[in-house]
Amino acid sequence: MAQDFLLELGTEELPDRELNILSQALETAFIAQLNTYALSFSSTKRFATPRRLALFVSNVSMQQPVQQHNRKGPALSIAFQDGKPTTALKKFAQACHVSWEELTPVTSEKGTWMTYQATTPGQSTYDLLPSMIQKACDQLPLSKKMKWGAHLHEFLRPIHWIIALFDQTIIPIQLWNIQAHNKTQGHRIHCHQDLIIDHPSQYERLLTEKGFVIPDFHARKQTILHLINTILMPEMRPNLEPTLLDTITGLTEWPVPILGQFDQHFLSIPKPVLIAAIEDQQKCLTIIDKKDQLMPYFIAVANLASSHPIEVIAGYERVIRSRLSDAQFFYEQDQRSTLLDKRQKLQDIIFQNKLGSIYNKTERLAAWMTQVYATENCPDLQVYSLDDIHLASYLTKSDLTTKLVLEFPQLQGIAGRQYAQLDQLPSEVCQAIEEHYWPKFSGDQLPNTSLSAYLALADKWDTLVGLFSVNQIPSGNKDPFGLRRAALGILRIMIHHKIPITVLQCATFAASNYTNQQNITIDSNRLDQIIYFMMERFAYWLQEQGIALNTFQAVIEIQDQNMTPYDMMRRIEALEAFKKTSDAEAMIQMHKRIQNLLLNTEETNRSFNAKILNQIEEKSLLETMQKQTQLLQPLLSHQHYSDALLALIPLLEPTTQFFQHVLVNSEDETERLNRYELLHDLNQMFNSIGCLSKLA
Repeated sequence: MAQDFLLELGTEELPDRELNILSQALETAFIAQLNTYALSFSSTKRFATPRRLALFVSNVSMQQPVQQHNRKGPALSIAFQDGKPTTALKKFAQACHVSWEELTPVTSEKGTWMTYQATTPGQSTYDLLPSMIQKACDQLPLSKKMKWGAHLHEFLRPIHWIIALFDQTIIPIQLWNIQAHNKTQGHRIHCHQDLIIDHPSQYERLLTEKGFVIPDFHARKQTILHLINTILMPEMRPNLEPTLLDTITGLTEWPVPILGQFDQHFLSIPKPVLIAAIEDQQKCLTIIDKKDQLMPYFIAVANLASSHPIEVIAGYERVIRSRLSDAQFFYEQDQRSTLLDKRQKLQDIIFQNKLGSIYNKTERLAAWMTQVYATENCPDLQVYSLDDIHLASYLTKSDLTTKLVLEFPQLQGIAGRQYAQLDQLPSEVCQAIEEHYWPKFSGDQLPNTSLSAYLALADKWDTLVGLFSVNQIPSGNKDPFGLRRAALGILRIMIHHKIPITVLQCATFAASNYTNQQNITIDSNRLDQIIYFMMERFAYWLQEQGIALNTFQAVIEIQDQNMTPYDMMRRIEALEAFKKTSDAEAMIQMHKRIQNLLLNTEETNRSFNAKILNQIEEKSLLETMQKQTQLLQPLLSHQHYSDALLALIPLLEPTTQFFQHVLVNSEDETERLNRYELLHDLNQMFNSIGCLSKLA
């Protein structure tokens, strides 16, 4: 038999950005508990509103299956001495809570052992649930805990009620000093009495029909979209930004969209500024027409159905008007001076106590860009003039001094681009000022132009190297400066834009600028630490994309200092594809054999001498190596790594014949060392794209 289960945590208003995280974590943790105790179930459904996290599990088995116990004890030869049980056997029986007579001898290929074998009935789900609920709740990822009342208990927000219901039975559990029951609360305004949940299956319907709460996050979002479409005029379209829509859904339990408007003259404000004032600060949706032009309207989503909707609309319009007036005022005031003039004020903004001001940072960005520009292998940057490169570097942070960014911090970069355009600066410079912040978060868009990409790298490398130099290194879950995010952004940019410089070069340039400007010495050990951190983030990012860790390790193993992140990615992609071919396993095992032979050999300065080869198999191997090397070199130089891996496959057969017929460890020292030199050259070929043996 099976029964439904319901768990609900009723809280004060939870942060909207954490609703889905907590909801999914609760579901995952509870499913793990079900699996731990081998309890079957049909399906789960999670619920999340500002005031509740809930989980419904259907058809949970009422009892664990029969439990089989099979515990291995001492060997028979140790268990008895002169036909009597030894101390070892008695202690094993005591540990199993049985007498030694109840133990059973079991014979296997390795001998005979005394074992404890028993079958016990499974526990009832009702008895297991208190512990399961407690463990699932303890695993919730709480970003910042708080206490309330006189209790020492902690949670993201105060807990007010708990439902723990198995069919029609309340689970006897107390969490956060609150006893579980079967009562929930509906909407703060529309529902003033407790709602009794007689059975878990009633939960969603009862909350929606009598509680004025749509508990399903996805259903609530779809309701918002549907209601928005009912209040729009034919020429209107909502400017739907997914993150904002999720925010609105996370702020409401009974969403009621309303249409408001603002004065036409506010449309003279640049679109990003207007959107920031309406969407980012007021959590309202802007409206666009069929030509994607902003219209003087907005949609607010209230969390109740007011009996005075006109007054509610007027209230929203009053607030929006005030915010747009502020934005317009700040935008106009900032235009009294140029971005270049504003840059001087950056000397008063500290980047980091030991690393100087933001003004100092912009100088280091210009120096880094100059160093990269001077390298011979960056033609994509050299299409720009050094004057434009320096101008973009110096002005990257100037908008931090503006009133607009002070009021709307999310506009940094965006505001800088607007003011740069007003100053009639080159379009590439204007674009780079905004895009050097990209990507701002995981999965965010990347800079579009080469100038933007290199400037973004300069900024992120300066931050990364600088903070490592003063020992502000991420630890555990703590990363206050977002260095992991910066590292991932660096890798994504360098791969996407095929940046032809190495990670070590980038870090070295940044380190030298700190030495020249701040007199901070960054030694080779610190640089190694930074490179290791970058590679660690690279591996993590690849694993998120489903790429095996051993593929990454195969590329890292060859320790080629000239490899760029783009080059590494090309190799990784080629190796991932190669692993799926029919010859891959044989090639991997052959490389392992070669490396094992070379493992204990001393490095010599002897050169290989083809003239002293005397067996047909070693001559055949050398001939194949020479032939494939001619094919391999141009493929490697043009980064055609998939084809290069295929060019290694013809080595398999002659290498196999070599090992079958040639004695590598010949008694003749000259012959032996020459054969090792041949294998050394062969090993280098197997290592040319990545260390194939690491793919095992």
